[in-house]
Amino acid sequence: MGLLDKKAVAALCALTMAAGVLLTGCGQDEQGGAPKKVAVKAMKALKQDVTVNYGYPGQLKSLNEVEVHSRISGSIMEKYFKGGSEIHAGDPLYRLDSRQYESAVIEALGNLHKAEADLRNAQEDLARDEMLWRNNAISEQELTNKQADVDGYMATVETYQASVQKAKENLDDTVVYAPMDGWASLDDVAVGAYSTAGSTKLVTIGTLDPIYAQFSISESEYLDVLSKVMGNGTLGDREYSTLPKVKLTLSNGQEYPLTGEIVAADKGFSDNSVSLTIKAEVPNPYGALLSGMFAR
Repeated sequence: MGLLDKKAVAALCALTMAAGVLLTGCGQDEQGGAPKKVAVKAMKALKQDVTVNYGYPGQLKSLNEVEVHSRISGSIMEKYFKGGSEIHAGDPLYRLDSRQYESAVIEALGNLHKAEADLRNAQEDLARDEMLWRNNAISEQELTNKQADVDGYMATVETYQASVQKAKENLDDTVVYAPMDGWASLDDVAVGAYSTAGSTKLVTIGTLDPIYAQFSISESEYLDVLSKVMGNGTLGDREYSTLPKVKLTLSNGQEYPLTGEIVAADKGFSDNSVSLTIKAEVPNPYGALLSGMFAR
């Protein structure tokens, strides 16, 4: 094929392409018009409150927890409970060596009986001297001296009465009783140990139901909660029941099923961390939550 043939072929190709464009344009004109409608689903916007959850690390603490001490000193002779067991108010916990306190009661009673005998003799002497004084047999000064003797013996009797009472109380205190219901700690003192009055911690007793969850919040979070409380008109009453409920997530990630309530807040923010300590009361009917556990 020569050069003329090539030009003819090129012209033919150009003509064919132009025809294609023209046909395409005609097709659009023939099928044109208004665009098809697309179905759109409309939804109505609702205005409602959204619950915002806050999470804080915290620790569980007994609602009431007391250290038990003996009121007198002595060696522990008996122990009536097991560490970790449930305790009821008035249960005997320990018995201390009572021998010296029994002796003290006997001695105090002996002193009291002697003083009472001396008082009776002095009163008899006074009654006799009063008759002698009426008959002018003794001077008024002698009668006054007899009255002073009676007064002195009466004071001695009262002193020994107090000594007897104190000795009996000490003897009673050789048995240590539980001051409240709760659970005993495991760090209890064993039989044979020496207990110093008011110093040696014999055992700790704490309640578990309900139990406290203690945590801290920042100042901005406190103000956020406060604004909601003010909106409810309870700022003056400081009603903790209007505050958000508390849910616990234990250290293993399990959520505790029962809900707690905020019952107390510290009087002010901590100087070091600028945080406010909060206490929530959580039901613990089965004793699953223990003091010292961590939760969120």
